[in-house]
Amino acid sequence: MASPPKIRLVRNDSEASIAEFKAIQEARTQLEAETQAEFSAQARARAEAHARSLAHKHEAPPRESLPDGWSQDRSKLAEAAQDKDGVEQRVARELLDKLLTEIRRPDESQAELAQREQAESSQRLEAEEMVRAAREAKAKSATELQAVIAQQRQNERAMRQRAEAEIVAIRHSLEELNAQTAKAVGERVAADQVQRNLAAEKLKIETRLRDAILSRIANEAKELRLAQEKIDVELCQMAQISKRIEAEKVAVLAAQNRGELEQQAASLLQEKICQEREATILLKAKVDAEQFAEATARAKVKAESQAIAEAEARAKAERDAAQVAQQRIAAEQAAAAQARQRQQAEEHAKAAADTRNANEHQACLAAQQRAAAEALAANEAARKLAAEQLAAQQLELQLQAEAQAIAALHKRIAAAQQAQRAAEEKFSLEQQLREVEDKRGQAEQLAARVLREQYQVQNAQLQSAQTRASDAQVVAQAIAQSLAAEQAEHDAAQANIQVFNRLIQESRQRAELEKQA
Repeated sequence: MASPPKIRLVRNDSEASIAEFKAIQEARTQLEAETQAEFSAQARARAEAHARSLAHKHEAPPRESLPDGWSQDRSKLAEAAQDKDGVEQRVARELLDKLLTEIRRPDESQAELAQREQAESSQRLEAEEMVRAAREAKAKSATELQAVIAQQRQNERAMRQRAEAEIVAIRHSLEELNAQTAKAVGERVAADQVQRNLAAEKLKIETRLRDAILSRIANEAKELRLAQEKIDVELCQMAQISKRIEAEKVAVLAAQNRGELEQQAASLLQEKICQEREATILLKAKVDAEQFAEATARAKVKAESQAIAEAEARAKAERDAAQVAQQRIAAEQAAAAQARQRQQAEEHAKAAADTRNANEHQACLAAQQRAAAEALAANEAARKLAAEQLAAQQLELQLQAEAQAIAALHKRIAAAQQAQRAAEEKFSLEQQLREVEDKRGQAEQLAARVLREQYQVQNAQLQSAQTRASDAQVVAQAIAQSLAAEQAEHDAAQANIQVFNRLIQESRQRAELEKQA
């Protein structure tokens, strides 16, 4: 805060104008200083509120407005000084006017001198009364000034005590805040260390889990590859089984053909020589029929092999295999119908050739045996077809189970990948949490720095209060010096009055001498 304006005594109008101009400038600078002090007080209040909000402390007791008492004391001092200056200027001006009039008019008449003496005596009495009033006003202003100075000193002492108490409280709060900050920082560091250890352990566990998942995926891939190889081996075995079935069918057909040939040879040996031509014709017809049956059997075997190949190639297409089996059964039924037709033709031939009843009877027996053999072969083929269908169903079920296992393996792989992504996201979140903790530590360091700055500002305020107290002491000394100067001026005025009285006496003596002369 700026120092109060100094009290000066002026002797003429130019000095008064200069003094007024200087007083105006001082008042302006003082007003600017007061506004600056108010701005600094507002900034200090904002800083204190921010520090309180950061430290979570209770608000300090409201401070008294120091500039208001100071401005009131200063206004009282200024008013007293102005009153004193006005009285002294008026008295000095009147004394100067009187002195000038006495100097300029030394040779007037006695009446004028008497009138002037009477007027001067009245004026002197008035001046003495005015001086007395001024002295009383000066004494009153001095007492008021001393009271104001005492009150100001008391206020400054109270201000100093309050400032010291506030400084002590602020120091205690700062110490507590530093202790709490250190404790919180230690706890946070310990928590961060625990979190880092937990994060490291989690990372180790996740790496182990990921390695285990990768090894499990590799094992499952190996199992899948082994299952695929097993499926390939089973397909090869199925192909070999189908080939063996075809070979067995061919062997059965060859045995049937061999038996039929043996039966035909026996029947031919039993025939009579007279019936050789007819037997030859019949044999040719039989050979044609057998060739037709053989072609039919070959077509059947070919259809069966195609059905087996289709069953092996399309294990999942049961309906198509069933249709093929139905077609094969229909072909066998057609072959049976053809056999029955052939039997009917043989019976017609037997009815037409009465002479060949025995041979025809034997041929019928052979045809019946052949039909029975063909029926047995058809039943065996149906049984084999059912077994092949059952094997195809089992293979399809096995393929479905392996497909389900592959799908489960893919699901496990996707779950492992998802777990790995979750672990990566968790690691990134932990990194973000560490960044947030670092930012919070920086914010706490900033708050501590703000508190240190506030402590420095309060120290500066304390120093400014001390400087204001020293300035007040200087002002008091200046006021005492001004009072001493005023006393000296008053003594000088008294001396001037005495000189003026002596001049009046000398003028009276001179007037008396002139009268006597």
